[in-house]
Amino acid sequence: MGRCITVSFLTIVTVCRNEQARIEKTLDSVVKQACRDFEWIVLDGASTDGTLAILEKYKERMSILRSEPDRGIYDAMNKAIGLATGEYLLFLNGGDWLADDRVVGDYLERNLQEDVVIGDILVRYPGGREQYRPSEKIGPMYDHLYWRSLPHQSTFIRRELFLQHGLYNEQFKIIADWEFFLRAILRGGATVARWARNVAVFTHDGISASPAHRQLFCKERIRMRRMYYPWVYRFRREANEILGRTVNRMRQKLARKSDDSTTNK
Repeated sequence: MGRCITVSFLTIVTVCRNEQARIEKTLDSVVKQACRDFEWIVLDGASTDGTLAILEKYKERMSILRSEPDRGIYDAMNKAIGLATGEYLLFLNGGDWLADDRVVGDYLERNLQEDVVIGDILVRYPGGREQYRPSEKIGPMYDHLYWRSLPHQSTFIRRELFLQHGLYNEQFKIIADWEFFLRAILRGGATVARWARNVAVFTHDGISASPAHRQLFCKERIRMRRMYYPWVYRFRREANEILGRTVNRMRQKLARKSDDSTTNK
């Protein structure tokens, strides 16, 4: 593998558990990087399928490989932060992969100095549907982070932020990464850059659509919003959202009536 001149040093973090069917694509995307000037920490949560055997095949390319029980994904990510030495961290977990073999080299050559660097991401849904999400379309952080998080698979985070503002809050089982961005950016004043470059592919596996997962997600989101946004702002945003949905439903009904009238003529 080639080497390149770098100013910032990057740590790629991969955490996984029972990802036998998908982990190899993640690993291949990292080892195929043309630029090798990065640290790679892989933490497996004591997988019971064949994941660890696959990881062992790539062990020589990893800086650290560990397999041990954890309390969940954010516990594993926090462990990796404690082991990392890079100035910036990129969390590329099992089932996701880097977009091409120039991602690391292009990022390091850009030498972006902001605390948080958001790249583009391609989301793949069950059934084959894809959605490209350009970072340039992300609006002001205060408004954007009310509705959704930043894609950790394509977001480079300065490691110092975790030392300044704390690790991922494991009380949040699903959206701890979202809460961290609010803590570091909204309260901590971390600087943000948008990088118009596809960094990673995220596989939306459908787990988040399960009723139990969705219920916990909504509960955690309500709690998080109350922590970071005043009630007046929350009321205004929710009212606008409800109004927007109502108007859209009315438009759809009118469109259907118009189509029916045309058909019956």
